Amino acid sequence: MSDRTTSRRRSGKTPSPQSISDSAQQVWLAGLGALGRAQQEGARLFETLVREGAEAQQRTRGAASEGLEQMREAVDAQVGQARGSAGEAWERIEAAFDERMARAMLRLGIPRRVELDALTARVDALSAEVAALRARPAARATRKAPAVKRAPVAPTKSAARKSALRTRPASGRTGNQD
Repeated sequence: MSDRTTSRRRSGKTPSPQSISDSAQQVWLAGLGALGRAQQEGARLFETLVREGAEAQQRTRGAASEGLEQMREAVDAQVGQARGSAGEAWERIEAAFDERMARAMLRLGIPRRVELDALTARVDALSAEVAALRARPAARATRKAPAVKRAPVAPTKSAARKSALRTRPASGRTGNQD
């Protein structure tokens, strides 16, 4: 048809109304043929397109889930590293704090835990000894303790004065004494 059109133009003839009508009829018939074929093959084409879309979706989901899994693993690794770093930093801070507190307590003379534990153990041992000694008074009472002889002590001036006051007769006392 394009050969005809170009040949008519060259020849200078104008197309006849019949030829225009024939051309329009052919275009109309071609459109109807395409519509009929589309209706016949439309269901098959639709099913094919649905199947291909489902396959594309699966491929996309597979690629997306792989990418998502890789991203999740990377984030988990970074979070783990951050937690580890934060834990190490916290431990360093605690150690520095503990060291400074220990030095301050030492300067103030506050006993350390080891010293308090040793004192507690010593008090417990002494308490046990006292309890054991208190449990034995009955045995001690039945046995007579030997008398302890004391050396005579020379009286002091105040003791001599007191004994002199005691030996004076009561009638010789007055209100104004030494």
